[in-house]
Amino acid sequence: MITVKEAREQALSFLSQQGLEREFIENASVKLDDAEKLINISRQKNPQKTLEIGTFVGVSTTVLGLCLPESKIVCVDADLLVELLNILCVKQNINEQ
Repeated sequence: MITVKEAREQALSFLSQQGLEREFIENASVKLDDAEKLINISRQKNPQKTLEIGTFVGVSTTVLGLCLPESKIVCVDADLLVELLNILCVKQNINEQ
C-alpha cells in the first residue's frame, strides 16, 4: 500500500514535469498533514464514491486515487488555472502601460 507522502510526492513530481513550478504547486495544494487526515478519515468511512469540489491541479485527487484505489472519484472545478492565468496577464499588461 502506498503512503500518503509517496502519493503526494508522485503528484507533485508529475505536475513539475508538466511545467508547473514546484514551489507554487506545493504552496497551493493540499499539505501533507491535511492529506494524511483526509486519507485516514476516508479509510475509516470506506467510501464507494468520492465527490471532490475544487480540484485545482489535482494533488488531493491523486492522493485519494492512489491511497484509495477501490473508491470512484468524481472531480468538479471551475477551471481556476485558466482564470488565474488571465488575471496574471491582465496584471502584467497594466504594469507595462
